[in-house]
Amino acid sequence: MKPTVVMTQTKMYTNQSVNIVHLPLIETKSLSFDIQVLGEHYQWLLFSSQNAVRHFLPYMSQVSYEKVAVIGIKTAQICEKYGIEVDFIPHNYSQEGFLESFNAESSDKILIPSSKGARP
Repeated sequence: MKPTVVMTQTKMYTNQSVNIVHLPLIETKSLSFDIQVLGEHYQWLLFSSQNAVRHFLPYMSQVSYEKVAVIGIKTAQICEKYGIEVDFIPHNYSQEGFLESFNAESSDKILIPSSKGARP
């Protein structure tokens, strides 16, 4: 009898020596927000996660922006999958790494679609 392992993240993993049960424990939902923010012009859109891209995708055509920055290669890949050109990815895939290497003008407006519990 093979042991059973519960995987909470992805269905990509398989293994012949164990039974893998895929059980996601987190559900993401789009949040309501003040749609008037879409009427502004932004120099940058900043996506810090794949979920941010997925949930903001329906609004991309409604917002005026010049460039897109992402934190992490997986976030960049999902942007590319949806036809969003990425202009900046920090070498250190963290908020701290982003702040160390991102050079915006002090007058730049940056829109950051994020979760309710995201770090500021």
